[in-house]
Amino acid sequence: MCTRALWPDANGAVLVGRNMDWVDELGTALWVLPRGQERTDALGGKLTWTSKYG
Repeated sequence: MCTRALWPDANGAVLVGRNMDWVDELGTALWVLPRGQERTDALGGKLTWTSKYG
């Protein structure tokens, strides 16, 4: 079972946390993606988007 929690603040930022309940160690990754960042699919650029939350 996996759990995800979202915590919006008064300035529009959203803090997201997720756990993955596996027996094996998956390692830890912490990502910070700022609001307004332009992104692509990294597979030819057919999909593009700009992050709405940061």
